[in-house]
Amino acid sequence: MTDISDDSKYQEGLEEEVLEDEIDDDLDINGSEESPKIEGQKKTGFIKQFVSSKQPFYKMSLPISYNEPRSLLEKFTDMGLFLDIFLKTPTVESEEQRFLEILKFYLSGWIQQKETKNPFNPIIGEVHTCKWEHADSCTEYIAEQISHHPPSSAFCFYNTEKGVILHSYLSPTSKFWGNSFESSMEGKIVFEIPSLDEEYIVEAPKIVVKGVVVGSLQTETIGSTNLVCKKTGYSAEIEFKGKGLFKNKTSMVAKVKHTSNKKSLYSLEGRWDGTVSITSTKSNDTTLFLDINSEGQKPILPTEDQQEDNYSRKVWKHVISKMLANNEDEAQNQKAMVEETQRNLAKSREAKQEKWVPVNFSKNSQDTFTFNKLSEARKEIISNLKK
Repeated sequence: MTDISDDSKYQEGLEEEVLEDEIDDDLDINGSEESPKIEGQKKTGFIKQFVSSKQPFYKMSLPISYNEPRSLLEKFTDMGLFLDIFLKTPTVESEEQRFLEILKFYLSGWIQQKETKNPFNPIIGEVHTCKWEHADSCTEYIAEQISHHPPSSAFCFYNTEKGVILHSYLSPTSKFWGNSFESSMEGKIVFEIPSLDEEYIVEAPKIVVKGVVVGSLQTETIGSTNLVCKKTGYSAEIEFKGKGLFKNKTSMVAKVKHTSNKKSLYSLEGRWDGTVSITSTKSNDTTLFLDINSEGQKPILPTEDQQEDNYSRKVWKHVISKMLANNEDEAQNQKAMVEETQRNLAKSREAKQEKWVPVNFSKNSQDTFTFNKLSEARKEIISNLKK
């Protein structure tokens, strides 16, 4: 892997490679309303600018054709599409089964990436809120962009009636491989069941967008991570797999272990059809573990008159409307205006020697940011348990 922000020689070599490949750019591009040749020219034009730039990747503005019409803060809500799995975990009596349910919920947010484009990089101070209304409870979500250079986001899902919390502080970093972007999320995702004093900690996998220069755009989840609950001793070694040259049949494999046993207790295998099977190493029985062939439950957004100026949908409102109207040029202009305003505000703060202070999240002893009302939510969950 090469970090393009530090390797000018690689940039020069890549530019030559792009020029050589330009004639083949229109061979395998599908699903575009424009002709393959025009789409290929757009890709080539961007890469020429990309490889000649000396800026770090996170400071660069991607062409609008590489974006999906929403912010990263909103994209994180995809982790909550199958919240019902998470909500029932406090009532699961077995430590082993609780761990498996947390693992199932984690996988539900990553096992199948359908969107082939990148969300907008949030501006500093941008906020996104929403909620999921269930039969007997409500799950709230709040996210804030803590930093812009480098980008860092903090978010929290919480349902005090059901007694669960999911929170994280992530700093995306990007690499460019020549025909793909790779996005890594530095930081931890934490699942909490306060009534049981249990924390399940895991990292986010890497997201790769392929076909940036040659071929059709496609998104894959790759990389290895571990889900760990120190209190109960259970852990899962998880590996997400890309399709690769030989079209892997499995999208994910995992092994569930316990500190009391050197051997794995279960093995899991995910497939590209959105299903995951689980096999008990003791009985060798295989059963269906997860099937996400449904859209899941979509969140409810605040109405437009309830949205503050820094709400993600309002920040990107004009960009989104132009994208949905297929007016790519004007969408690009609107996106540039948002980014220019961001730069001007940053310069103004720098001139005044003002440091940005997040509104909804605060730095903790681990040098990360957590939701200001997290302790209050935990106390409310414990209080509900005593009623």
